[in-house]
Amino acid sequence: MGVERQIRALLSEDARGAETFTLQSPWNSKRKFASFAYIAEQYGYLYCGLEPTLSGSARPVFLFRRDRSPEAHQRSVETHARYASAPRGGPTPGMKPVASGLRPLPEARPAVDLLHARIEVDLGGDVQRKRTLPYLFIVPIVIVIVLAKVGFTVTSATVGTGVWLAVFGLYFMGLWLARRRYAKYARILKSAGWTTPEG
Repeated sequence: MGVERQIRALLSEDARGAETFTLQSPWNSKRKFASFAYIAEQYGYLYCGLEPTLSGSARPVFLFRRDRSPEAHQRSVETHARYASAPRGGPTPGMKPVASGLRPLPEARPAVDLLHARIEVDLGGDVQRKRTLPYLFIVPIVIVIVLAKVGFTVTSATVGTGVWLAVFGLYFMGLWLARRRYAKYARILKSAGWTTPEG
């Protein structure tokens, strides 16, 4: 998936002087989204994590806020001039000329890696738990509905219980892996001088 649509949306907000820009990532890869966050920062919008007022959304919504520093303004002016064709699929700041437009050049990679770590931490902790917890309650309801149709027997009830226990186990395994992942990226941010919320 190309990045030009997201750049056009960002530049549209920029043209009307918007202080903020919000986006649901269209990419499954957090690293690709980190590359877009890097591009947004070249246009003068800082990545600010999850949009707090939309925390209940089924999919996370990310917030970018206009950087009012003189350095950011100058960088934005230069980016607009140098990458005028980016909204139409042309070269994008800091990225290699590939179909997706989201493969960082060596000089941009450290900044993209740091943004990637921030995104991983922002999506860690309670965020993933809140998104997956409802499945623990939905699965038993589905199992009961299925059993009501096929008939309640010792065998069907045992199978249904086994399925729910498997889902339960996968949920807690996912939590454990998410916490390990959170800790890994929190250490990266700490070494770079960033403070992180509790995961």
